[in-house]
Amino acid sequence: MSDFQAIHVSRSHTIKLNAPLKETFLLFTPLGEKKWAPGWDFEAVYPASEETVENLVFTTISQDHAQSKAIWMLTRLEPESHRIEYVRIEPESKIGKVIVSCKQGIENTTLAEVRYIYTALSEKGNEALAKFTEDFYKQYIGMWEKAINYYLETGEIIDE
Repeated sequence: MSDFQAIHVSRSHTIKLNAPLKETFLLFTPLGEKKWAPGWDFEAVYPASEETVENLVFTTISQDHAQSKAIWMLTRLEPESHRIEYVRIEPESKIGKVIVSCKQGIENTTLAEVRYIYTALSEKGNEALAKFTEDFYKQYIGMWEKAINYYLETGEIIDE
């Protein structure tokens, strides 16, 4: 029996987007993210059309020094309630869930709660999650807010 004990973390933060809900929710789909996230790209596994549907499976390669591959599945798509959920697996490191819930804010804004729930699968995953602090997460999601609002204002991807 292994001595490995997995770290489990849950982080959540709400960002304010400067556009109404009808313009922002789809920015949290894989195709939508390509519009605003520097370096974001994905390869569809199923369906190959890249259509945003429940059970869409795709892969990404991280832009960090490790160049690790992640496998994603869109597990819940609820456009009427503005909620989208993914499962994300990095086989050598961690498994997680990404949940985005949007609601209309005041004066044509959107409030988007972004929650990450991760469990390490290895010591490498434990090391990564030890760095996934509340402060780190707020900065990380704060960059999402900045990048999405830049896109909403200019129609372009922000320079990294």
